[in-house]
Parts: sequence; structure tokens; C-alpha cells
Amino acid sequence: MMGALVPLAGSGCDYEEDEDEAPPSDDPGAARCADSPPRASIGTNHGHRLQIPREDVETAQPKSYDIRGSSGHPHTVNVSAADFSALSGGGSISLTSTNDAGHTHTVTLSCA
Repeated sequence: MMGALVPLAGSGCDYEEDEDEAPPSDDPGAARCADSPPRASIGTNHGHRLQIPREDVETAQPKSYDIRGSSGHPHTVNVSAADFSALSGGGSISLTSTNDAGHTHTVTLSCA
């Protein structure tokens, strides 16, 4: 079950699921990745985190991210140049993490 995105301590895009909070507004007039880093929602989350700096969206170069967070096992998410382009245009993307500990996670990235 996927909950709302709740900011964690720190800077950049550092979000995890929270069952009690309402999701952020999907206001089309809100800032895009040019003004703030993308938000990440990790499905069936159990401690994983993803932080993507705004600069990575701006440079639009393929990049891999470790989403281990406080979980006891790693997963990697690969973001392509086309994915970054979709984000910078205000879209959202869904990616599947690597399979570790017998499972994967769906990671959804979007710009507010």
C-alpha cells in the first residue's frame, strides 16, 4: 500500500512513504524540477530512500542510484537521459529497482 510522500531530514529529494499524511498537491502551477529536486515514491517501502539532486535532472546524463536507506539490503534504480528529460518537462516516471533480497520496488519520480 502506498502512502503519501513525507520529506525526511536533509536536503534534496529525500522522501519515504507515510501512511498518515495526505499526498502533496498536484497543482499544475507548482514549481518543476528547475526549481526543486524531483520527489520519489517507493512502493512497498521498508526503509528505502532515494535522493536525486536537481543538478542531475539538469545535466540529463544516465545515472544509477542506491536506494538502501535504512533497509538492511540494497536496491539500485537506473535513470536514463530520456527519464530525466521527461522529469524536466514536468512529467513523472516509474522505474523498477534491481531485484535484491528476493524482490523489487516500483519507484515513481515526479517534479512538483
